[in-house]
Amino acid sequence: MKVLFIGGTGNISLSSTILAIDKGIEIFLLTRGTSQKVPKGATSLIADINDENKVKELINSHLISLGINPKVPPIELLSEDFLENLNKHAGGNLEAKASEMEHAVRKHCTVHHDEDPAFYKSLSEKVENPGNPDNLRQI
Repeated sequence: MKVLFIGGTGNISLSSTILAIDKGIEIFLLTRGTSQKVPKGATSLIADINDENKVKELINSHLISLGINPKVPPIELLSEDFLENLNKHAGGNLEAKASEMEHAVRKHCTVHHDEDPAFYKSLSEKVENPGNPDNLRQI
C-alpha cells in the first residue's frame, strides 16, 4: 500500500509516519523540505503548500503511481449524461462503477448540503453505511 501524508515530520505526525513504515506501508511525505526528521523508509516530496501548481503536480504524480488517472473529471450526479459517462469511465468494472457513483453522491451532498441540511445529512449517512439493507432501499 502507498500513502501520501501532507506533512508527516512534525511532533505528532512523525509518530504516525514511523508507525506506518513499521507496518510495511510505503510512505510519501509532502513537506516544505525544511525538516531533518524525514524517517528512513519514507520518500520526501518537497513543495511549499502555497505553490498550488507544484503541489498539484506532486499529488497527480502520486495518484498516477497508484494507477489512478487524475485527468478524468468527476461525474455530476444530476447531469443528463451521467449514465453515459459512468459507463464510459468505469467500462465493465462494477467496482469502479460503484466507486464513481459513490463519489458523485458524496460530492452532490457536499455541494448542496446548505439547501436542505437534514436531507443531505441523512443521505450522506446512508452512503457511509451501504451494508445496511434499509439504507439501500431508501436511496
